[in-house]
Amino acid sequence: MYNNLANLLVAEEQTLGQYQVSIARHSGERWTPTVPPLIAIITNFRLILQPQTMKVHKPASIPSYYVIKINHVILDRHDGVQMVLRTGHVMNMFVAVNRGENFVEMFKQVCTPPWRKRFIPRTSHDDIRKLITFVRTI
Repeated sequence: MYNNLANLLVAEEQTLGQYQVSIARHSGERWTPTVPPLIAIITNFRLILQPQTMKVHKPASIPSYYVIKINHVILDRHDGVQMVLRTGHVMNMFVAVNRGENFVEMFKQVCTPPWRKRFIPRTSHDDIRKLITFVRTI
């Protein structure tokens, strides 16, 4: 895992939950998980995705602003999450140990915060496109 998560968080950002996920790809008639699995950290402003590898990689960040819709789904009898992004991409993920509904409910709270403070992402559209390109290669 990224060696200093605290350095990624902005002022007033808090970690709300942590999940093990895998990007789900549809191939033929089945959904298959990609390798490596990811740690998904939900904060009050965004979703942080960190590959579980021996080599340390900078985490990807998806601000809640980029998520248009998120739903709990079942992918080939496995618990999953489907996110529709402002870029038009659809991201499907398997969530470990039947925690998909919990993941969705928690992230929906992030997408509709009770306060008016808006998170200004440090992530550019190019970074989001790089994430999508990276996910397509795994």
